[in-house]
Amino acid sequence: MGVAGLSKQLTMSSSNVVTSSAPYALLYYAAGGDGNAHVYGLKLADTSVAPSATQVSSLSLNSVSDICGSIGFGQTNVYDPKTLFVVLHTNVGGASSCGKGGDVYQMVHYTDSSTTDRPS
Repeated sequence: MGVAGLSKQLTMSSSNVVTSSAPYALLYYAAGGDGNAHVYGLKLADTSVAPSATQVSSLSLNSVSDICGSIGFGQTNVYDPKTLFVVLHTNVGGASSCGKGGDVYQMVHYTDSSTTDRPS
């Protein structure tokens, strides 16, 4: 399991000054029920219910070790925490093959469904 990215909800004053920020969503990768590695989204903003992870994107790798790491994350709109995305560095040869050829970079958005196919 690895944390890939985190977005924050900003609260602005009437003069457009950030007055607070709070965690909104988390993207992480882990082994799923099928044994393959997937990316999951977890909404952290609603404290009235227990968080429940949802698979985002159709990315499915043979093992979590096929993920070399998270290259980075961001939001396409800093004022909208649902626009969180991550870029993962992957290699089907496993972590020992990272940087030695066959590397693929995968972009996953927090709002992707489990069937969203993202080109690498």
